[in-house]
Amino acid sequence: MLTEKDFEYIYRHYDSTPVRFDCGTLCAPKNDGVPFCCDSGWLIPVMYEREFAYLRERTDLWKRFRPKTNHEKKIVEETDKSSIFGTCLGHERCDRRFRSVSCRVFPFEPYLDLEGNLLGLVYNYRLGNKCPLVDRPKLISRKFVSDQLKMWKYIFEREPSERDVYRDESIQVRRYLSRKKKPIYIFTPRGYYKGKHRLR
Repeated sequence: MLTEKDFEYIYRHYDSTPVRFDCGTLCAPKNDGVPFCCDSGWLIPVMYEREFAYLRERTDLWKRFRPKTNHEKKIVEETDKSSIFGTCLGHERCDRRFRSVSCRVFPFEPYLDLEGNLLGLVYNYRLGNKCPLVDRPKLISRKFVSDQLKMWKYIFEREPSERDVYRDESIQVRRYLSRKKKPIYIFTPRGYYKGKHRLR
């Protein structure tokens, strides 16, 4: 099980960014000056329970998200009770030392095969459809990919149920992109390649 000590380790060691420049400059002008990934009206980070506790003890950057609309309430109700939706003070007051795991990995997620082996990272298409980095694989830093894969291996070792979550999510990714007739870009420390929609 992940502990607050684990998040201290994760935050200290896995802090690289997807690209070598401020990618917010690509999307913020189209969203009233706010990067899409920092806009709580569009994206609400989900945190591990112990991660939220770790952050609350060290910073006033985060608070628990309070749903207002029926849609928001439904999302919160359907989410695993061990996870917490959080909102921050906004991009202008961001303390990057205390970015959540969700913030650090966006717009990607771990990609697994049917046996639960970690193959690489893939775009989170359901959340990242407005992110300018999606479908621009040549921009992505290999160091970021390497760091993220190390982070997910660390998380899976300590929270095995997360491996099952993302194995099932990877199945959904393959189905979604197959229907859309879009390629699956799989990112590894050596670069990216196009994966198959069917593994069997």
